[in-house]
Amino acid sequence: MSLDLSLYIRDPLYRLAVWIIVAQFFFIAGAALIAGVIRWIKPKWDARREQEQSKARQSILKLLNADLDPKIEAEDAQRLLEEASLRSVINAFEQVVTRLGEVEQRQLRASSIALSIEKHALRLAKSWWWWRRFEGVLLLRSVGTESSEELLVRLLRDPHPTVSFYAAWALARVSPIRGLDELVHYIDIKGAYQTETRSQLKLSFSQQVTLLKELKLQHLTQEELETLFDQLSPTLKPVMIEALIQSGRGQAIPMVRRGIHSSDMEVRVASYKAAATSRLSLTEAELKKGLKDPFWPVRAQAAKAVGVLRAINLVPHLCECLADSQWWVRNNSAHSLVQLGESGIEALSYISQFGEDRFARDIARLVLNEAIMSQDRTVMNALNSQPVRVLPKRSSTGEATVLKQERSSALLTTEITALGINQS
Repeated sequence: MSLDLSLYIRDPLYRLAVWIIVAQFFFIAGAALIAGVIRWIKPKWDARREQEQSKARQSILKLLNADLDPKIEAEDAQRLLEEASLRSVINAFEQVVTRLGEVEQRQLRASSIALSIEKHALRLAKSWWWWRRFEGVLLLRSVGTESSEELLVRLLRDPHPTVSFYAAWALARVSPIRGLDELVHYIDIKGAYQTETRSQLKLSFSQQVTLLKELKLQHLTQEELETLFDQLSPTLKPVMIEALIQSGRGQAIPMVRRGIHSSDMEVRVASYKAAATSRLSLTEAELKKGLKDPFWPVRAQAAKAVGVLRAINLVPHLCECLADSQWWVRNNSAHSLVQLGESGIEALSYISQFGEDRFARDIARLVLNEAIMSQDRTVMNALNSQPVRVLPKRSSTGEATVLKQERSSALLTTEITALGINQS
């Protein structure tokens, strides 16, 4: 029996299983020990880091004192960098600079602390690893000065898209004058950047708007804006219009008006779309020009802008657009007539009953049905106030529909049938 047991214990598979169990035990014990050490050290580490950041914030806020001697300021910065870690100083600097105005930010970027952070960021931006370059670019966006301008221009051609995009963002903050030409070139001509797979990807529209907004276009004069707008390619003009709208609607109006007269269809579409979404005031002549544009996307956006801007005098022109060959033009025109109130609804109701064009009648009935089903009070009141009209008999049956005298809402029988509602 003992002989059999000794043979069994000497089995190599059994010994391997025993060693695996022992190794697992030591692994679990080691993991528990490490977790205990981390739990004991982390609060002390966090407290020390918070203390360093608090001290760094106080030192950085002192830099906002205009009477501070530059020599004393340099000594305080050197002392801070010796007593606190660079990471704590960077975190404190970013916490402070994001809560200050533009003037105070420029003052901090010229300090000795910012200069030390910038040197560290320049070393990171030259790294082989893209995440190190990305970290350096983010720091340069906060503390960068003109000394980092050339490096940021080179990073616009970085093979990693994230690095190149934030390098463009940093360049716009560091050097708006140099960044104006470089970013326009980057977005407009070299807007396609390369990834690790060398496949071409375009900057999204929102990314392009973000970069142009960083150039502080609202601080340019009207003449400078017009010169810049004329120099841009048709693909970038809508981006500039959107950037101006987000920065300040007042300066966007002249650019929108210039875009309306552009020879490029996309620019005209973007101009009327911007006027509709941001309620930019356009003249009736400018809106009428869009309604008669040879390209239907422009007519569709212009028809939408007429309703948003409440151009009541253009009701007859919207009625003409109800017979347009494109559905989107007819649909936007019909909805704009509803937005224009009683006069537009009355015209839409009349066309839905007596319009000679079949497409105009169909879209008018469809939009009126949608408004009635949504219980739009304006539409209901306008329909209830209309007198009931009866067409004279025609030779062709079904060409005109006679309203029933007892219907106060003037809703057609064919409309009810189209909605699938049974009359009682």
